[in-house]
Amino acid sequence: MKKTILLMVAMLMFVVVGRVIAFTVELDPITPLTGYTSMAEWNTDGDFENWAYNPHLIDVQVSGGNFIAKDDGVDPVMSLNIDALTPPDSRMELATAIGTVFEVRMQFATNTLNPRVDFWATINGAGPGSFPPMQFAAAGGSIPDVPTDGAFHVFRITLEAGDHYIGNLNALRLDPVADASPIGETFKVDYFRIANVTNRVVVLQVDGTPLPSYTSLAEWNTDGDLENWML
Repeated sequence: MKKTILLMVAMLMFVVVGRVIAFTVELDPITPLTGYTSMAEWNTDGDFENWAYNPHLIDVQVSGGNFIAKDDGVDPVMSLNIDALTPPDSRMELATAIGTVFEVRMQFATNTLNPRVDFWATINGAGPGSFPPMQFAAAGGSIPDVPTDGAFHVFRITLEAGDHYIGNLNALRLDPVADASPIGETFKVDYFRIANVTNRVVVLQVDGTPLPSYTSLAEWNTDGDLENWML
């Protein structure tokens, strides 16, 4: 039996305030993603893995290894506030770079009328509203359409250029269905993964605003007192 593999690749480039932003979009890439950090797998029933959702997602559940929901036709959003996670959590230590990959595996209802899947990454504190979304799928454009066959598909975005998307990763937002989608269309998200990332950049501020409260690890105000520090 022959296995049919569908691969669609699109290169998207646009300009925001004079800056070129470019990324590659792939549908069902042939090469599996390796060396990734999982932002969610949803393998445990009832465990949302810190992802939240707004009231426009209905009948929401984590079951059978998937985040499952329906939309109410307004503005459905699911999101992960990375900065609010509790350490140690590997998802808190990521920064994006040229070549960073975002990958999501999703299933939409057969003959879905959903025209697009929007995605934002909050970078260096700037997120939705600061710049346009990246899109895993969108009807009528250079990006692959949302599949309507009722099967799971892998959507992959690879960053090629763009200052807006490069830096410390603070949050993720996925709009799994469009604002004007028919009410009640079911979708499932199997996982959300990121690869080719670096460690977060720590900003050192010199002679800045004094800390309002702190724990002193050493002051060395007494001659000869190393305060338990060792050479």
